Amino acid sequence: MNLDKEEAIKCFDFSVFGEGCVEKARKIPVMEKETADWRKEVLVGEKDTECFRVNRYTVHESMVLPEGPGIYIIMGNGYVKGTGYERKVAEGDYFLMPYSAAGKYRIEASEGNDMEVFECLPPKG
Repeated sequence: MNLDKEEAIKCFDFSVFGEGCVEKARKIPVMEKETADWRKEVLVGEKDTECFRVNRYTVHESMVLPEGPGIYIIMGNGYVKGTGYERKVAEGDYFLMPYSAAGKYRIEASEGNDMEVFECLPPKG
């Protein structure tokens, strides 16, 4: 972009730092839906940015993965299942689900354990 250092950093606000910065940036999850099997919370939504979305699901039993394309990050243990497909997933695993797979696969928590699933999605549109 051929900007010198001073011009390039003008877009940053250095007046807020420390605890003030943490408080200003703190996001509080917004509960969107809860069923007996799972709960969905919006962590970063369309009101926060037009660039991406992040949701957190707490899965007690199972849930269908509703959207694609998406990147899913697993906290806990369980399975991803679909017609003719089953894969064990564990904490720290992640996968990309293409658009064509939306609604065709589900997450199942291991018996007696909840799972957290973080869903990273592109902007709607």
